[in-house]
Amino acid sequence: MESTTYWQCRSCNSLFRCIDGIPCFYREQRLHRHDRKLRDSFYNGLVGLFYQFMMPLLVMPARPMKISWKHWLFYFFVCTGVVQVSAGLLTEGGLYSYAGLFRLLTLGAAGFFFWRHTYLFYLLMLAVPVKLALLKSSFTPEKSFSRIHDELLKGLERCHGKLEILDISTGSCNSLIRHGWLDLDANLTGLDLSEVMLKKGVRQITALHRPMDFVFAEASDLPFASDFLMSP
Repeated sequence: MESTTYWQCRSCNSLFRCIDGIPCFYREQRLHRHDRKLRDSFYNGLVGLFYQFMMPLLVMPARPMKISWKHWLFYFFVCTGVVQVSAGLLTEGGLYSYAGLFRLLTLGAAGFFFWRHTYLFYLLMLAVPVKLALLKSSFTPEKSFSRIHDELLKGLERCHGKLEILDISTGSCNSLIRHGWLDLDANLTGLDLSEVMLKKGVRQITALHRPMDFVFAEASDLPFASDFLMSP
């Protein structure tokens, strides 16, 4: 049974705490510190809150310009702003003015922000060199991401009976929605460690009026038996 505070397994009678009604099948104290850091600072942080914009931003050097140009505009806007503020601090009176003090505080705030989000600082420094390096390469994948999904779905569509599918690291459920997994005749369960990301997934699936179960758990310690999806 399920409530807003706990979830009880009918098989073993174990109790698990819930987060907004979603059962939490991992023990916080057993999480590896690197997993906890990644969850708290990345997916429960800025990237999780603004996932639809931030994730494409982080991978924009590897994406075609026709689908990443908006992120490049934002990138160059930020770069231009940093350069202008820095140049003004050096050439227009330095610190001996209110404008100079404002510029110094702005740079300090930007420095603190990039210190807290070092992956964005690396993006700021490396986006252009990485893009230029990739433009010189001639790598072409044998199969696109979409094609891999299509082939998997075609195989599953030929299966008889209702499927049981566990989507590990489901996050906001973008891949399930975008690539057609919701169209399968299947009982879907989404699993993730990030509270922010999984709540986004719940909202998206709810808006589509599709049935799906969600759990908080570790990918390295799944709360399901091998080749079988446990039912509460």
